[in-house]
Amino acid sequence: MRPTKNTSTAMKKVSVLSVLFAAAAITASAAVRPVELENCRLQSSVLGHDVAYSVVIPADADKGKHYPVLYMLHGVGGDHSSCLEYTDVAGMMQRGEMPEMIVVMPDGYLSYYSDAADGSLPYETFFTTEFIQSIDSIHPTLPGRENRVISGFSMGGFGAMTLGLRNPEKFGTVISFSPSMRTDSMPPKGRRMPGKNNGDAHSAAPV
Repeated sequence: MRPTKNTSTAMKKVSVLSVLFAAAAITASAAVRPVELENCRLQSSVLGHDVAYSVVIPADADKGKHYPVLYMLHGVGGDHSSCLEYTDVAGMMQRGEMPEMIVVMPDGYLSYYSDAADGSLPYETFFTTEFIQSIDSIHPTLPGRENRVISGFSMGGFGAMTLGLRNPEKFGTVISFSPSMRTDSMPPKGRRMPGKNNGDAHSAAPV
């Protein structure tokens, strides 16, 4: 049976679509994975020691592009590497499941991302006066609160809320997942910062 003209035209359309789908698949698979840097160090004069952080940077950042920033805050028992271990931010960016942005994950110790009431661990002061400015100077970030998101889980959720609410000029978006609400009667327990009391014997600064 000889193919009719309509059949031949339909087969050509199918062939063209197959080529287009194949090209799209190749393009998607060829997308470059963002760079993941773990154990970066930042010297803090406020805290008096280095603070570790991890960062995910879009692969084309070296081409002069600048990006919004997402700060991800870990919970009690975690550290600056937790978000890299339990999430796949780089893979999501590579697959186009989230916008390209710089994702920063600092070590929050047991600070609840607040200044301890007794002044022993002024973490919020460090974060708002040193850390953000240093990240903006080191990495190709876009300036302004509209380009800055803060998020966190558990203790990090508490930190995201308090940092965002107390510093609205710095953060345009605040995301809090299952926040752990700290009170004087429920001190946190988990990984301590060596040589420091982490503020766990004292209340955090009020919201």
